Amino acid sequence: MDLIKKIKINLLALNIALGPILWFVESSLNSIKIALFLILIIAHYNVFFKYKNYRYLVPFLTVLLLMGISLASNNNFNEEALYLIFTVIQNYCFLILGINFSPGKSDLMKLIFKVVSIICVFCALTLTNFLLGLPDWIQPFQLERYDDLTRKGYRVELNNLYTTGFGLARTGWSTTLTQYIPLAFYLLMNMKRQLIAILLIVLLFSSILVSGSRGGVLILLLMISLYIQKYLGTRILFMYMLMSVSMIFLIFKNSNSTINEYYRLDEDDLSTGRAAMYAFVPQLIEKAGLFGSGLGSSRQFLGRHLDEEHEFHNVYLKIFIDHGVVLGLLNLFIVLYLLQIAYLTYKFRNEENIATISLVIVAGIVSGLLEPSAMFLARFWWLPFWFFVGVLVTRCNDIKQFNFKLTR
Repeated sequence: MDLIKKIKINLLALNIALGPILWFVESSLNSIKIALFLILIIAHYNVFFKYKNYRYLVPFLTVLLLMGISLASNNNFNEEALYLIFTVIQNYCFLILGINFSPGKSDLMKLIFKVVSIICVFCALTLTNFLLGLPDWIQPFQLERYDDLTRKGYRVELNNLYTTGFGLARTGWSTTLTQYIPLAFYLLMNMKRQLIAILLIVLLFSSILVSGSRGGVLILLLMISLYIQKYLGTRILFMYMLMSVSMIFLIFKNSNSTINEYYRLDEDDLSTGRAAMYAFVPQLIEKAGLFGSGLGSSRQFLGRHLDEEHEFHNVYLKIFIDHGVVLGLLNLFIVLYLLQIAYLTYKFRNEENIATISLVIVAGIVSGLLEPSAMFLARFWWLPFWFFVGVLVTRCNDIKQFNFKLTR
């Protein structure tokens, strides 16, 4: 049994850690994914048949039904639609896997340590690239284009590894990394060897900072603020916020600052087109109606009205536009439920320091305001988010029972 348990935890750690590493999506990890699929079947069996817990099956099936109606009404049954349905199913599976994973503090810490250690190996590679220019790799997604253009004699400038990381772009990579910061905080609060936890935190922080992503840095600052408020007190939080605001003011004031240029703070449009998108929101939602305008409609609309076609960088509004008001409102209810879980677990004090993991939900929800996929529509990036939401759901139920006993 101990061997099976170790294999299960190692497989989980590998899949959770490799979520944002999109370079491996089409690689030879099929055997690992098959093993994970078997674990998911066992998790579903335990939740639905052994414990007869159907609480989360109903909202999941409702989301799938509404999405199916939206796709059918817009004649969108294509490869992109299948990709989307698979994403919803996969996120739900990891939620159930997290609910089923209800070990003691020791097992949870082992899992989190493995997960954070694996992702920090990739963070170390991005830092090496930033400091030394090594390894200077080409993203797999760019290989075909790179070979084609170089054969034609063009000089191709590729993105640096430290900016895009192992994702598609700087914002996607950096915001995805923020979901691991609360896990690193958990290790800091619970590990005996705190220097190791500090090293992992430094690697995560540094990889986000060198990416040049303002969204990632914004969420990073928010994570630090919430951690300080919870464990170090309001006075330290005030000092931290005063220092942060002062540094930001000085950077903006010095227009020639290298930091100003690196984070693109000297551009005329600091929102990089996001502000212009919001001007079309009322028109787009009205046009979308109950079941949306169809997959990619927000992207196509922006392509017609802005300089270039790109995704709508707000996952909540994107769902309203592409899939309709009904599914959009349901997703907002899910967000409110997630915020309730985050609030309960953040406020609760216990020796396990589960409050640190509640910040995973905050990272995901804020990322949804900045990214077109985030935790709802991203196929692999946010698997850690849904797994640890499942873990928090179990802990939240325990907290409710604890509070109920106290009031009796």
